[in-house]
Amino acid sequence: MRVVCQAIYVGAAALTGILPVAVSEPEAPQPIPAAVPPGVAQAASIGGTSCKQIGQVRKTSSGSFRCVAIGTQKSWKLMRTTSTTSTTTTAVPLYTDPTISGAEALLSLSACQIQDVSSDNAMSSGFPRPNWLRSGRGQVNVLVIPVSFADLPFTSREVPVLRQVYDQMSQYFSKMSYGRATVRTTLAPESTWVTLDGTLEQNQLINSPPQFDASGIFRKAVEIYLRGASADGYDVVSVVSAYSLQIYIGQALAARASKYGTSQNFSGVLMLGGTVNSWEVIAHELGHAWLGFEDLYLFGGGARPFRDWDLMSREGADLSGWSRFLAGWMDPAWVRCAKPGVRSRHFLSLLNSDSRVDQPRVLVIALSSYASLVVEVRDTGSPCVLVYQVDTSIHHGQGPIRTVGEARQAGVDISSGTFRLSVVGIQRDGAIVEVVSTDS
Repeated sequence: MRVVCQAIYVGAAALTGILPVAVSEPEAPQPIPAAVPPGVAQAASIGGTSCKQIGQVRKTSSGSFRCVAIGTQKSWKLMRTTSTTSTTTTAVPLYTDPTISGAEALLSLSACQIQDVSSDNAMSSGFPRPNWLRSGRGQVNVLVIPVSFADLPFTSREVPVLRQVYDQMSQYFSKMSYGRATVRTTLAPESTWVTLDGTLEQNQLINSPPQFDASGIFRKAVEIYLRGASADGYDVVSVVSAYSLQIYIGQALAARASKYGTSQNFSGVLMLGGTVNSWEVIAHELGHAWLGFEDLYLFGGGARPFRDWDLMSREGADLSGWSRFLAGWMDPAWVRCAKPGVRSRHFLSLLNSDSRVDQPRVLVIALSSYASLVVEVRDTGSPCVLVYQVDTSIHHGQGPIRTVGEARQAGVDISSGTFRLSVVGIQRDGAIVEVVSTDS
């Protein structure tokens, strides 16, 4: 059975005020015996007896019971309740389930930090991270240098929108990093703004083909800027034009010398024309230039094997758990590295849970030294269990991360190779997933 759930698009307007709000944990409710009318004999408890369908609820005069898995058996378990004068609600947090596997079913975190074996040294979906990258944590400093062309001048009228767009991008990364990273943007003084010779067409920017390399424009603009100013102390330099629908170019450049690099100690982002007013595109390019993420859509057609589940697959989408793991934003306790040959159960809280929710968020199963299965729970209006595969032998722009399956209800199995992942339980704050190796 396979239930498909859609990712929710995060538009620019939705970013304001979206930082997570901490909600206090309610006190654990205490079990209260169900009332039995006078003269009615108390029915024997069904607790511990066998049941058929996990998640099924049965009410008796002894209380309400839920069908749960205990080891390899399915048994009725008394549900804890809390009563008021008007309502009775059930509250059995999934993370308290006694069948969740302990440390004996886990490997060290390093065992799931799969190696990058692709030939692209600039961008990577594996470990260790490229040596030109700065840390994903803390403050990243971005210098914005406006550039003018003969037929597309950059004027002060562009500045208010530009500031708003970069502020929205900064809010996005603050949310994705659980507040562990901030982007500080500085606009270069107007006296240092750059003017390049020629028109857009004379600079070969009109009707440019897909994957067009415009890094020469970036290096030329930076060279002119550095004649009279400094970029010391900045991690990323962003060269931007005025907004125009004549061209639509967004490109990231790795730090230091390389064919597509900046030839400087800082990395770079080039935003020209229609990309300039899009925080989503700027965030995508900064995902390359700051964090070293690969493109997860396919070059030469734009198909998205990872669908809408990551910023590098669709501009504006939330970053996946694997991307946040690569960036260094995950606490070690938030990542479970499962032993491949051991049957195990794991509770995963929502990926975007508040940073004070100290529960696992990502499950990783290493398939080899360069490939892994990853499981996480997304909030798409209702919880959605997402399973995907990371394979670093697949190159940048060819689909190194691909969706395997999605489920939003208990009882759904998702299979990949010799593994079956079963959604045992799912609630608004997370899910329990069982991992079974079919060849063990």
